[in-house]
Amino acid sequence: MKREDYINSSATVRVLEKSLLRREQILRMAEAEDYDEFFRLLNETVYSEEISKQQDKNNIDDVLDNALQNSYTAINKISEDKVIGLFNSLQYSYHNLKVLAKEYITGEDFSDMLWDMYDELDIQQIRNELSKSDLETKTNNRYSEVIRLALKDYEENKDPQRVDMIIERAYYDHMKEIGNRSDSKILSQYVKDNIDHYNFKLVSRGHKQGKRIDFVDEFFIPGGNIKTDKFSQLYNEEIEDIVEGLKASPISHYLELGLKNYEKTGRIAEFETALLDYRMDVVRGAKTVTYGPEVLFAYLVAKETEIANLRIISTAKSTNMPSKEIIGRLRETYV
Repeated sequence: MKREDYINSSATVRVLEKSLLRREQILRMAEAEDYDEFFRLLNETVYSEEISKQQDKNNIDDVLDNALQNSYTAINKISEDKVIGLFNSLQYSYHNLKVLAKEYITGEDFSDMLWDMYDELDIQQIRNELSKSDLETKTNNRYSEVIRLALKDYEENKDPQRVDMIIERAYYDHMKEIGNRSDSKILSQYVKDNIDHYNFKLVSRGHKQGKRIDFVDEFFIPGGNIKTDKFSQLYNEEIEDIVEGLKASPISHYLELGLKNYEKTGRIAEFETALLDYRMDVVRGAKTVTYGPEVLFAYLVAKETEIANLRIISTAKSTNMPSKEIIGRLRETYV
């Protein structure tokens, strides 16, 4: 991954960035009187072209799905090595593995839950392999090996939650590999922050479910800013004490913000929102980079965040959620 290889693609992305929605546009949609006004405002943006292709004008999910897919296609088209597209889309590949594992376990078809965001993961190939019901078969396919490992664990423990955690652990290992090859401080920092975020989520989720430390201990991911031993030491503490115990970490300020909102709402998702905002602050560092992989990476993160915010608003407006509450759930934007 040579920085000079990104000179032309970085210039192209700077043009694409101009089409990203500004924070005030997102807020205006969140403050819309109802769903119809939200839809009208969205139709006045760059999403109007995608909306015009839909037979059902209110099918916002397809509009947003297609817009995100188009962003990945655009980045892969201008990127010679496709590494950034792969790096950003790993979340979808490993989500798909979880879905395929769920299909195997239940015998049901969950095709509507699959994401078609990057073609490195051959969904049909894995389905065909799993249909043979031979989990001992060795393959040279990384994704096949991950799902086989997860399903073999299921055969032994009959715990679907462990299946998800095994696949999540493989996802972060894959992310670390690509991040370490990138020679980019921003990507490396992003990986470390993601690992800290995940380890904290393991603690808070296990804590809320009343699980013992040995349930999550083997699934902590090393390589973040915070040593996994620290999470283990804090596991049995109250959530307030866990946040206090991580005060020296880079994510401390955002954990404290998440804690304040958690105490008001009781929603553990408040920590998720706060930590996603922290990661966006890290990604914004790419604005000062003239050219390099960070520029492409940041654009995809920005687009994903924008679309996530539009999904939040769309869903909330369809259920008549108050605007103030919607705004409280929105993520920080890139522009």
